[in-house]
Amino acid sequence: MNTKLERFFAVLAHISYLFFGVGFILIPAAVYLWFYDKNDFITEHSLEALKAQGILLLIGVALFISSFFVVGIILLPFYAIIVLIYIPLSLYASYKALRGETYRYPRI
Repeated sequence: MNTKLERFFAVLAHISYLFFGVGFILIPAAVYLWFYDKNDFITEHSLEALKAQGILLLIGVALFISSFFVVGIILLPFYAIIVLIYIPLSLYASYKALRGETYRYPRI
């Protein structure tokens, strides 16, 4: 069974998107690097959160760059849909982490 502190860091990695700015990438990265060799449960959850939030960041940067053209403006609602899908998934991942279970984000 995982301790409360282990579950806290796993949940923190998943819900770090609530900390706007670069926190949504830095927090799971810091948790991953801090617990890399120390705890498999935290490492697994922080890596999953980092991958999911990194994908969101890459999509956002690509849309920002393409927004200077008409394509980015047309694709902006799709990014909003992806973010609205990601929020419940990350909350469910946090729930699974609180229960001490593993979770993998679905890949698009």
